[in-house]
Amino acid sequence: MKSMLETINDYEIEEWIRSGLPLGSTPTLKQLTWRQHVQYAVGHIINDYYSKSPEVREQTSVQLLVERRWPKKQDGFLNGLHYWKAYDRVAEQLTNIFDISDHSAYPVALYEQWNTHVKELNIDLTIIFQAIWDSEEKAGQFTIQKFMVDEDIEVIKAFVFMANVFWHSVYGESPGSIEIYTLMSGRKYSFARENLCYRESLDYVYLLSKRAPHARTCKA
Repeated sequence: MKSMLETINDYEIEEWIRSGLPLGSTPTLKQLTWRQHVQYAVGHIINDYYSKSPEVREQTSVQLLVERRWPKKQDGFLNGLHYWKAYDRVAEQLTNIFDISDHSAYPVALYEQWNTHVKELNIDLTIIFQAIWDSEEKAGQFTIQKFMVDEDIEVIKAFVFMANVFWHSVYGESPGSIEIYTLMSGRKYSFARENLCYRESLDYVYLLSKRAPHARTCKA
């Protein structure tokens, strides 16, 4: 007899958490928010920048990349002032982040969707990794980077736990570190391997698989 298998997608979980709805409730379909429009643009900007060769990156204007990818319409924004304030803030923060990045390095993964089967929970877990870097000092200790538009502690926690479970499922250990940038607030959250508890992460993802409306069930 075939077993029932849960499928969890990180981006669906994040939207459900942001909706603020009770456990088990499903967000209704509605027009995209300004944050979703900007998050889409940020993803393209990151990909545009890190896809370039190190020599080209040093000569690249982040402002031009932002201008090219920024939403052309103000749909979802509060008003014109909000639209341009968000533009300036994102451009400023991405410029700062790129300025301190290693221009000689290439990410080992760039805006890729990865999938794994978590045996302990009998679920399939899918995560979009925006950027993954290998450590020069400690080969095989990867740094996962995530770039969020707004700051949401619950979304940050969910991503860290899901990423930790994912890494254990694939590599048998936690990633070297997880870095999350929240662009509108200008903050950076760092989680080192020694502070990533696998049992706590596993318990959290288990609860998500049972309570989140987007955890879809199919025959395995």
